[in-house]
Amino acid sequence: MTAVDIDANSVSCSGPIKASSEAMTHAAIYALDDRIAAVVHVHSKPLWDKLRNVLPTTDARVPYGTPDMARELGRLFANFDFDETGAAVMAGHEEGLISFGPSLEAAASRMLSLARPAEPESA
Repeated sequence: MTAVDIDANSVSCSGPIKASSEAMTHAAIYALDDRIAAVVHVHSKPLWDKLRNVLPTTDARVPYGTPDMARELGRLFANFDFDETGAAVMAGHEEGLISFGPSLEAAASRMLSLARPAEPESA
């Protein structure tokens, strides 16, 4: 990706592969905080069902791949503390979850921790 203009709904890229429909949203996440250096985007129906409205969740009326989704992640970032989870559910993007962090390892670890079963409570 070489340039993004959310207001103009424009993503420019170079290379043999066209940018993902979510490239604008990913770029918007990087722009939220200088400490964000990696974004992980996965599709998991079980996690999406389990974590929708548990983790910060985008408005279900906002479709993926749109400037509105890019802005919606900004809204969540402004209204929730992402230091602990660094993850959100994209309600308007069935199965879509996104995590981010200061490194790829941190962003991926955050996502993987969501998929791990909860530790049983000790008696």
